Amino acid sequence: MKFQKKTVYIYEINGKEKIKITNAVDAKKWDEIFAVAEKLDAVLQKNDLGFKLDDNERSELCLYLAKNKDEISAALKDSPGKAEVMDRIEVPEPAIPSSKDGFSL
Repeated sequence: MKFQKKTVYIYEINGKEKIKITNAVDAKKWDEIFAVAEKLDAVLQKNDLGFKLDDNERSELCLYLAKNKDEISAALKDSPGKAEVMDRIEVPEPAIPSSKDGFSL
């Protein structure tokens, strides 16, 4: 007979089991993911999104964003900042003189 001790980490969202892990290193990573997801959930709950998400949809979205935070952060860093966007909007169009007949340049 072989007795074996095993530690199991169970992660739940809204009372439903989401993932079960036996590796402590993986559990540490999931601790971080769930901590970020909880922070994101708090942000989404306090702000008007302009559309409705039920608890499960919001939880899944937060978990997805938390798991992919590095990729999302990189994408946001690569996007133009507010100042750059405003500069593009305010660029004056070149003046094109109107033609006599309204068709030719």
